[in-house]
Amino acid sequence: MLIFSAINCFLFVIFFLKSGGYYLTESSSVETSIDIVNTTPAPIVVKTTKEIVPAFTGDVIANDLYQKYLGIYQFRNNSLKPSDINSNTNVILLIVTRWTSFDLRGALRQMLKNDNRTKFEYKTIFLFNYDDSASKEDIKRIEDENTVYKDMLMPNVEDNYHTVGLKLLSSFDWITSLNLPNLKWVVKLDDDVIANQTRLDEHLVYHQKSGNDKIHCVVAKNAKPFRKPEAKWYITKMEWPYDHFPDYCMGFSYLVSPENIKKLFNTFKSSMDQSYIWMEDVYITGILAKLSDIGLLSIQHLIHLKKEAPTKNSQFMLAHNEGSTPMGRFLLWQEIFGTK
Repeated sequence: MLIFSAINCFLFVIFFLKSGGYYLTESSSVETSIDIVNTTPAPIVVKTTKEIVPAFTGDVIANDLYQKYLGIYQFRNNSLKPSDINSNTNVILLIVTRWTSFDLRGALRQMLKNDNRTKFEYKTIFLFNYDDSASKEDIKRIEDENTVYKDMLMPNVEDNYHTVGLKLLSSFDWITSLNLPNLKWVVKLDDDVIANQTRLDEHLVYHQKSGNDKIHCVVAKNAKPFRKPEAKWYITKMEWPYDHFPDYCMGFSYLVSPENIKKLFNTFKSSMDQSYIWMEDVYITGILAKLSDIGLLSIQHLIHLKKEAPTKNSQFMLAHNEGSTPMGRFLLWQEIFGTK
């Protein structure tokens, strides 16, 4: 019996440490919505229907070493260089894609090229890495593509769906290091988003001095974690033991100032061992934003989220258009926004 109890205690300690050192206690005075509070040097405290109490304050991971190991400060030799970015750039369009999406990148370059109807100067950056499945011919093709277009940033982060957040945070640090004097916004886009660049430009120009302290996006409120293992966004209770996520931005697009991407990265650096989860939108725009005291501004009225394609001459700023081919998306973009 004593041996059995000792084994159980050992397993509990292992689980306890791996879960980040939190435990749950009932509380009658806690809030119903999630409130993440940054405590220094103690880990974050999260309030939901139960109160999470920090159980220890020691560092579980040496953050700097761990982040270097993940590759977020390193980039492929054939990646975009700081010298490729014009100092007059006002907006960086940061597009998360896959290395295999050659045709899609071509279509997006046509859709997002600088337009003489816009007031801001735009720079498109495709964010991805490649893995061991890329042949020498594939890598040469990527290198040649970037030589021509100079728009592909490749952090040396493991390439899979669960590392999108790390790639984005790596790009935030890289963009911050450029010290671009005229940069006003960074617009994160998935590669299945169609943009009306004129309408986007109007929004960014209008909010460059008022409202740029918040992240602009479609806000998800009171969202619950997916607990079924077969779900695409499945997350275990060890990773996130609470019943709801903090409010966060739906990940297909969000608009953020350069000051705030710097804040988000710095918070990541200091708190990764306490608060990291792999879900990019929840982690960056929910957890890190809350810890950084950055608010969210809903722009849902400007976004087309319906299953049906938007109509011709739509006034929506962005449309989330999953499932279509690159050429189909390009033709739909022309039809919607009347652009030739």
